[in-house]
Amino acid sequence: MLVNPQTYPFLVRLSATDTVQSRVIADVIDHFGWQQMSILTSSDDYGTHGFIEFERIAGVKGWLIRTVQSFDPTEDPRRIRVRRQLQAIKAAGARIVLLNCLASFGLEVLRQAGDMGLTGVGWAWIVTDGVTGMTSFRKNETVPRHLLGLLGVKPVEDKGELFGDFMKLWSAADGTRYPGAGVWDIEAYPAKFVDAVLLFAFAYRDLLRDGQTMTGAAVQCDQFPPQTWPHGTAMLQYLRKVSEEGISSKILFTKDGTPSQVEFDIVNLHRNGWQRVGTWNDTDGLTIDNSVISFMGGGQVELMDDFVSDLRNRTLRIVTHRDIPFVMRNLNDSEGNPLNGNDQYSGLCIDLLKWLSEQLGFQYRLYHVADDKFGNKDRTTGRWNGVIGDLVYKKADMAVTDLTITAEREEDVDFTLPYIEAGSTFIMRKKARAEYNIMNFSRPFQPELWALVFITTLAVAIIQSVINKLSPYSGIPMDEDSVGPEESEEESPYTFAESLWHSFAALIQQGPEFFPRAPSGRITSIFWGMGILIVIATYTANLAAFLTISRLETTIESVEDLAAQNEIVYGVQRDSATQSFFDESNIEPFKTMAGVMRARDSYVDGMDEGIRKARTENYAYISDNVLLDYQANRDCTLRTVGRLFKKSGFGIALPKYSPYTEVFSKKILQARESGFLDVLIKKW
Repeated sequence: MLVNPQTYPFLVRLSATDTVQSRVIADVIDHFGWQQMSILTSSDDYGTHGFIEFERIAGVKGWLIRTVQSFDPTEDPRRIRVRRQLQAIKAAGARIVLLNCLASFGLEVLRQAGDMGLTGVGWAWIVTDGVTGMTSFRKNETVPRHLLGLLGVKPVEDKGELFGDFMKLWSAADGTRYPGAGVWDIEAYPAKFVDAVLLFAFAYRDLLRDGQTMTGAAVQCDQFPPQTWPHGTAMLQYLRKVSEEGISSKILFTKDGTPSQVEFDIVNLHRNGWQRVGTWNDTDGLTIDNSVISFMGGGQVELMDDFVSDLRNRTLRIVTHRDIPFVMRNLNDSEGNPLNGNDQYSGLCIDLLKWLSEQLGFQYRLYHVADDKFGNKDRTTGRWNGVIGDLVYKKADMAVTDLTITAEREEDVDFTLPYIEAGSTFIMRKKARAEYNIMNFSRPFQPELWALVFITTLAVAIIQSVINKLSPYSGIPMDEDSVGPEESEEESPYTFAESLWHSFAALIQQGPEFFPRAPSGRITSIFWGMGILIVIATYTANLAAFLTISRLETTIESVEDLAAQNEIVYGVQRDSATQSFFDESNIEPFKTMAGVMRARDSYVDGMDEGIRKARTENYAYISDNVLLDYQANRDCTLRTVGRLFKKSGFGIALPKYSPYTEVFSKKILQARESGFLDVLIKKW
């Protein structure tokens, strides 16, 4: 707040700005490799403005500030109320806590934190100069247990050439007359106070050396409107020109009135007081000796973790979505008794959730998502619906179902490692087996054509019979020498029955016992035979084509084949990850398929509807292969088709920046490596 020289042109600082101190603390955090922390400040100007620059740096570096809490200062520091803020810090999970307030409040905050177990092993508190610069512990003074291991940044107090001379005078001074005197010890900010007096003395000396004097009445500071001191501008210029040795450091300023040389000590509170464990300056940066650092409770640097989740005895509100076999819901048991609460749910995800609950010690309450959707973002409003919406808008602490991990969803929620790898494919009904019929031989010709063939056969027989009846040659033997007198006498004319048999025999390409004897009858037979030849050739060709086509199935063996045809309708579940994939894809054939599905409105509202349409209609349902394989294995009329596309996985979802994401991921990894997930997959 006091950094801007245009806003405060008459300000001269002997101490570094909050911006610089934030850089020092950020370097300390970076040194230890921590990336998660909580912040606690007093709600006054000193507290709230101290970490503005640090929060900016944390955002640039991608660090996660779990919570920012503040408390109201009181006239009596022992009466501050900070338990609620400390409880929020404990629940947030970060074990690195940054504290910015004055020393009197800081000591009380740390005392209450110790009572709540926030200063033991695994915790690291980093305090600013408000605490370190005004708090020292004498050699014979006992450091409270809850403060041991405190880490802080502190302005240097002994780098000026006048430090030794001053301390000789200070240690010899009367402690009753000058409180704090009489010992070889001085805190950082009292050392700055001495430098401030020296600064004014040096500036006044230089002013007098230049022959200037200060005259006139004293200025009343509380006068309104404020009265201007006529020598103020000149004095300010001399103050900023001072370049002398001081107590804490060399007194020298930049053109903005800030110290030209900024140095901080990194201090660690041991049993014998603050110990310097590192240094920082604006030239060389940070230097820390890890070997001499002892964190709270005796924790070592190597064992410090910036985040520890504490799920034990917590009750999580968990949203789910019914999808066989991952989550199934039954309102009654096998005997018809009503089920309540978590007992209504079963399935692979529920078994996994029970195992996680046992491993991590938390309780949970399950509920089904109200709109029965997994979650899709509205392109106009940017709002989520379904399971994802419940997480984004803090209705649930976690989502456990067959929830597909996608890049779009991970922008607004956190996912654990996948507990099952999955990809997309489609399911459709198998082609019905051809029905065999004794009359299938007749299918190459239409019934009308068969009728005409038989009518023609009968007509030819009648014509043959009439011709042979009227022709004088029908009774003459074909070869008189080959026929004896007795046979010639017994031979009868070419009757209708013989003519009908001859006509039918020609139809089935068989030779009859009797042939027409008259030339006209034989000519008729020749033409009938030629016609029959054409009919039989046509029938044979049609029969071969019919038998071939009846054995062919529609060759859809991939998503590309599905996209290239129009006979089979295809679709996905509305507001699902699969729909989002198609809608956002710029790759063919997925882009074209998305347009076709929108034009046909071939979406379904759930897995059950998709499977029903695939079973009963000319419909291909596109979804995750794990779900479709489960359905195909239990219904012989269905089959999954094609290679997998849109490969991803199912994961447990939590709100963005949840402190428990990493914890659940580690447990899921353990479940995969131990074979527990394989057991669940085989079971369900």
